[in-house]
Amino acid sequence: NQDGVLGHGDDKPRESPAAVRPLAALKAVSGRKVKDVCFASSAGAALMNDGSVVTWGTGRFGVLGTSISSGDGRNQGISGDEKPCLPSLVDKLPAVRALASGTSHMCAVATDGKLYGWGEKICWFASRLLL
Repeated sequence: NQDGVLGHGDDKPRESPAAVRPLAALKAVSGRKVKDVCFASSAGAALMNDGSVVTWGTGRFGVLGTSISSGDGRNQGISGDEKPCLPSLVDKLPAVRALASGTSHMCAVATDGKLYGWGEKICWFASRLLL
């Protein structure tokens, strides 16, 4: 849980399952249920039953898909230290039907079939070699 990927808003390890209370307290997803989850190396994401997406963690390289990051792609606390973020709604997405992640990126398939991606473009070079 070094990067807060468990969604509790801290980096403390948990030896037994614990509900992600900050997700339940997020007003933007009030009354919605989690349909699916995925994890990058520094963030987690939940696809809600209404098609909205919530992310949390430190979100290096923009993997959170929210505006909560500094210029170098890391979330910064008041002291400048990297701090885990509480779950936040990815508000620039339309309704989503599927969610996937890699080491430092996430992708979503919208209900209209369009593909959305965010985070580090780590696979760009490899995909260019295969073309």
